[in-house]
Amino acid sequence: MFRSSKLMVAADQTFVFLSRSSLSLGLPPVPRRLLPLPSIVQFSVLSLLTLQSSRFIFSSSAYTPPNPPPEYGVDRSITFAFLLMCLEGLCGGSAYVNTFYHVGREGDTDQGDEDVRSKMEREFRIGAVGAADSTGASVISYNTFSQSVLMMR
Repeated sequence: MFRSSKLMVAADQTFVFLSRSSLSLGLPPVPRRLLPLPSIVQFSVLSLLTLQSSRFIFSSSAYTPPNPPPEYGVDRSITFAFLLMCLEGLCGGSAYVNTFYHVGREGDTDQGDEDVRSKMEREFRIGAVGAADSTGASVISYNTFSQSVLMMR
């Protein structure tokens, strides 16, 4: 189980890296009106993985507790969970890079002559988004750490 969780984290982070690099690779940014979509998909992935861990919705009946595990074969739920983690990584990185893209360009003028105040406002917006992202990552890390300690008991 520990190896598969490491594989899931590696897959998630690989797809986060790929989607965060999407603008550098020449892909167009997500339109502003669709910015909530990656977060909605992430919540759907969370819901599906929560149902899998509590109700085994992707597992075949042979692999669902309280049945003893079969002597041969592979449970298909790991494949679904892996694909969902890849999708979560794509959505997470996409939400991150596109939010910074749009916040950094908010209020742009075509003239190119920005005054000091608009530059400061832009830097403040980017800093606020960065602080919110870091705070969210810290809360999740603390939550994950405390849950893993509880699970080890």
